[in-house]
Amino acid sequence: MGDLFIGVTALLAAAAFSSGTRAGKAVLVLWNILGLLDLIIAVSTGVLAAFTQSGPVTMAPMRLYPLSLVPAFGVLLAFLLHFTGLAQLWSLSSKKEGRSSRQASLICAQKRGCTSRSRARSLHAFAYHHHRNAGAGGSLLDIRACPRAQAGALI
Repeated sequence: MGDLFIGVTALLAAAAFSSGTRAGKAVLVLWNILGLLDLIIAVSTGVLAAFTQSGPVTMAPMRLYPLSLVPAFGVLLAFLLHFTGLAQLWSLSSKKEGRSSRQASLICAQKRGCTSRSRARSLHAFAYHHHRNAGAGGSLLDIRACPRAQAGALI
């Protein structure tokens, strides 16, 4: 049931992500997490069914050639694809975050009258470090308010 739901909604999640909105990214993350949970439930159910062989229905056909490929390769491939999708989404958001940090540091360097590239790079490195340590509420343009930048620690 879960496999069917995840398979049918794959195109919907892709369409939502291609819209480029924050909600589209959230839909894709949710879809990947639900897919991973579905795989975890399927694997745990299969393991439990393999150890409890009561009744006429057993896991014996899953040990034979064509069906043995599903647990051996299919499940692992699905796990890897869901994790890769989440990792690429995280990587894309990190790159955008880095771009905004670089832009903010260059704006700040221009306001300070920095003309050398090495000083601008130092300010970029500091702005990125400052943004990472400030958390979600941190501002990239608050670099001038930082005592290390005012003291010339980056020169």
